[in-house]
Amino acid sequence: MSVKDIRNYQLELAAQAKEMEENLAELTELANNNIVSPDRIEEVKQLCDTIKTNRDRVTYLLYLLHKPNKKKKQAAYDRQHRHMVKENSTLEAVKAENSKCLRRMKEVIK
Repeated sequence: MSVKDIRNYQLELAAQAKEMEENLAELTELANNNIVSPDRIEEVKQLCDTIKTNRDRVTYLLYLLHKPNKKKKQAAYDRQHRHMVKENSTLEAVKAENSKCLRRMKEVIK
């Protein structure tokens, strides 16, 4: 897989996230008119969070792929591309999420 493939994948995920946000706005409007229950909106918001998290993680991968090797260029790169780094996308956040899931699995197994 090349950087170009990852970029295309990230663009597809971004388009899906945008579509999901538009659907959420439409659903919120329906809830305001009492056509849809508020519980249904919360359910859809959780689905939106999953799509956003996936988009953020792929964006973070692109950030890492393009990060310069020279220390003196890294600070400027970090400043220019700080919008690409989301808290839930870093390696530490992913490891913590995976550990939490593994603990839950072990609890279910016991």
